[in-house]
Amino acid sequence: SLSAAAPSDEIWYSYAPTISIVNGETGMVVNWEHINGADKYVFYRSEEKNGKWTEWKTIKTVNATTEYWVDETVVSDVNYKYAIKAQKGDDKTVSKVSNELVYIKTRYGS
Repeated sequence: SLSAAAPSDEIWYSYAPTISIVNGETGMVVNWEHINGADKYVFYRSEEKNGKWTEWKTIKTVNATTEYWVDETVVSDVNYKYAIKAQKGDDKTVSKVSNELVYIKTRYGS
């Protein structure tokens, strides 16, 4: 699970942001529930390789005013898991890490 692999920061709230993902024209479009007091959001991603999930990696950090993020680094026909947490100031967590969301990447381009 991500909670074991993610950095252990101070938890300020007892809930986690909700995350949703859809296929866009150039990649995975990631939307999330914004949390009051957050300065930024940190995204984690894992991918399936040879039937096993890779370790969670920090894939992107965006500021709190960002409406959505498009992950254009995905590859066709690979399964991905995403999670997000909110942070404030000097990297203190404002939320718990979201539930893991699995998404299967469809084909883009050639």
